[in-house]
Amino acid sequence: MASEQAPPAPWSLAEELQADNQCVDILREFHTHLLEQKTNPLKAGSLAQGADYFLRDYIISACRCSIFTPPQECVKQFAGHWYIVNTLEPSIDEIEPVLHGVAAFYQFLAKKARVDPERAAQIEKDCSTTEWFTHRLESFWAIEGDGYLRWRAECPLPETTK
Repeated sequence: MASEQAPPAPWSLAEELQADNQCVDILREFHTHLLEQKTNPLKAGSLAQGADYFLRDYIISACRCSIFTPPQECVKQFAGHWYIVNTLEPSIDEIEPVLHGVAAFYQFLAKKARVDPERAAQIEKDCSTTEWFTHRLESFWAIEGDGYLRWRAECPLPETTK
């Protein structure tokens, strides 16, 4: 029988603000790294902005967890559920650049030995599943009647976001 994990203790406002501030510092480091690697400045800004949205709005604020130890299915939960229900007009064109930023950010952290390289590789793989995300968006727009509960159950969010 699998053991159930208790949800993490709620963060205080001070802890959330501290995590957010530390995340901003790491995002600046990421952006600087991209520029030092001769990434086009607009591309570097787009990648950093995408990672910023995922990390600060979803991982820190909604999930209330460390950016270094995100939930296993964090990318799919984010793009395949949270983003869809928290965005006025969700679209694959809008979420794709975010996912590119998330993948690049976690590769950056892996190179800096701040996250497990296997975890970064899994996040990168999850970020590339645009067909799955497109299906989630299409199935969301096709919901009729009480179909929302079924749609939600196909990709549930972690308990901390509820």
